[in-house]
Amino acid sequence: QTGLPYRVKNGPLETITELRMMKGFDDQVLTSLGATREEGFLNPETNKFFTVYPTLGININTAPSSLLQALSNKITPTLAEDLIALRKKQPFRDTAAFKSQYPVDLPITLSVNSGFFRIRAIANYHDIIRVITTVVRRQPNNIEIFYWRVD
Repeated sequence: QTGLPYRVKNGPLETITELRMMKGFDDQVLTSLGATREEGFLNPETNKFFTVYPTLGININTAPSSLLQALSNKITPTLAEDLIALRKKQPFRDTAAFKSQYPVDLPITLSVNSGFFRIRAIANYHDIIRVITTVVRRQPNNIEIFYWRVD
């Protein structure tokens, strides 16, 4: 660890922002993942494709068109948009329903649910602004706070 500008964490990441400390994980990478600028700064948390939290797989009921297309070269832009229109009317109940309508061989785990949710609240009182960011995990019988930060 000598010579490093910071102490190595050697543990699970709590936020995507921590990835910025890794060599090569720069603004260009974050932009390619869909991160956007907020108040002049590129916010890694706004990316659309990457998470540091465990997942059940790619949620086919919420995945954007570009992510659906990235799953297989057989999923064209038109097919992805058709899928999105279909799930808006009736979300897929299980992955078998999706695979029966879109028989593409996918080397990745799919899901119809999301387990983690990022919530951001902004409070403004006179000249005081506070931003609360939390990540919660949905459990069968409760909600677990996974991360909490007040700025």
